[in-house]
Amino acid sequence: IADLWAGGSADLWLAGVSPRHWDGAGWTDIDCPGVLAGHAVWGAGADDVWFSGHGGVFHWDGVDCVEVPGSGSHELYGISGSGPDDVWAVGTGVLHWNGSGLVEIPAPDPDVLHDVHAVSRDLAWAVGRDERIAQWDGATWTNLAVGSGPDVSRAGPPDLHGVHGTSSTDAWAVGDRGDILHWDGGAWSRASSAVTYDDVVDFWGTSPDDVWAATRWEGLIRWDGTTWSFVPHEIPLNCCGCVWGADSTDVWVCSRLGGMEHWDGMGWSAFDLEGMYAHAAWGTATDDVWAVGPDGLAGHWDGSM
Repeated sequence: IADLWAGGSADLWLAGVSPRHWDGAGWTDIDCPGVLAGHAVWGAGADDVWFSGHGGVFHWDGVDCVEVPGSGSHELYGISGSGPDDVWAVGTGVLHWNGSGLVEIPAPDPDVLHDVHAVSRDLAWAVGRDERIAQWDGATWTNLAVGSGPDVSRAGPPDLHGVHGTSSTDAWAVGDRGDILHWDGGAWSRASSAVTYDDVVDFWGTSPDDVWAATRWEGLIRWDGTTWSFVPHEIPLNCCGCVWGADSTDVWVCSRLGGMEHWDGMGWSAFDLEGMYAHAAWGTATDDVWAVGPDGLAGHWDGSM
């Protein structure tokens, strides 16, 4: 399983070798002809779910999952949208669903893009190799320069693997060797931690002054609006596969040794997943959190053990 998206407590989708769906009562494997490996999933509703992967872009309409014409032969790693008629998929190409068709959009200096986040029809960001970050303004994609901050380019520009924003004036991008970038509505600047040069594999935040980032081996770091610092916790140093929370006092972290750790604002508690290594988590409420791992395995938190 590579990714998950939830529209509600009875509507969870997993992207992997083939899509899987939770309807509140059980799991269903979805027949999606042509999917060889799903990398990402995003949805606008229960009958409007999109997958990107090896083989193109695929769409679930509530009845069938089909390949969307126009995908070509691209390997597509990220997918995101701002609504049913504004969906982006990126990878070895940049594709856009405009409500009537899938169109390939020229991007500057083509290279592999790893993730995309759409805020509106006039604003989206995509990130990829060599610290590349591009912005869509409603008409064209433009590569953006990154401002000053801690230097992480000792071995060349690091790759960026994730981008997400809470608004048009607050977005974050993360990648290798501790590279963390912040968008303030006018420019991207380095907010790199300077406390770690470990790869940042996931991040989540509640506000511009409360952002959590999971590193591959060294642990959790947290942004307080001014500086990054390590978060004391009880997970072994070969730490984190993911981080997700409902608010600043309800944060879940995936342990690479299996299981989940939970922050309640005062301290950490450990929860066993019977050895499952979770690498992605998503929730809809404090008592509805999912963690997924290899081979379609999933763990669910309903508010109690």
